[in-house]
Amino acid sequence: MVKTLSIDKDYLGGTSLVIEWTYSQISPYLEKLKSIVGEESFNKLNGNKIRTESKYQTIVLSSFEISSSFEYMTPEEYSRKFDQISSLEIDDLQFRGISSDSHNENISYYLVLTSKKLESVRSFMKLEPKLFHVNLGFYPKDVWVKKNIKTLEEVPSFLKLLSQEYYKEDNFEFVKLLKNYPLDTQTEIYPVKLENNFINFRDDMGNYFTLSQVVDRLYITNIWSESEKKPFLSTTLIEKKLKNIIQK
Repeated sequence: MVKTLSIDKDYLGGTSLVIEWTYSQISPYLEKLKSIVGEESFNKLNGNKIRTESKYQTIVLSSFEISSSFEYMTPEEYSRKFDQISSLEIDDLQFRGISSDSHNENISYYLVLTSKKLESVRSFMKLEPKLFHVNLGFYPKDVWVKKNIKTLEEVPSFLKLLSQEYYKEDNFEFVKLLKNYPLDTQTEIYPVKLENNFINFRDDMGNYFTLSQVVDRLYITNIWSESEKKPFLSTTLIEKKLKNIIQK
């Protein structure tokens, strides 16, 4: 595909140099994101992005970078350089896949892309390299950190199901409502092991069970007893595993 650089003005009057994308160019990756995080989470992430920023863009030079350029370039030098890059045809753009970052309670998903010509534009303007991307969704706010080039793999369906149920109440109490739940529902249960296709729990009496996926539902597939009380997983560790799958 061939693109040219566009000038975009924000609500504060700042000027950025961007690549504009149409919805049809981005929609295959929006569908991919939906398949990764689930429809409910996707609607929240993408809906929040559209309310905050309606366009799909790749920022090549931010308004801050443009204004900062005058510290090491004369206005005449900057104007000359800007005119040269504004007419440049970018014909080596390649989409690499979807990636994500999180910080505190915020999480963002974005489409990673590469281009030697865009890298040369930043170098020509005496700016450091950056990871080019297109925001696809974030919640509750965008993550303003250095973007991660590692793209996401398809999330195991078990983790999708587990995340959807867990984040309804931020706990595992839903497990006690399953038809084949083997223990007293008044007994506390603790997660002790979480993998891509199952999670193990125990209670205070040494009873253990495994929760996994059977067809399209969560089901208890194994029950046993041990004298050893294995340490349980903290909420922080659980949510670190589940956070990038579905957002509260």
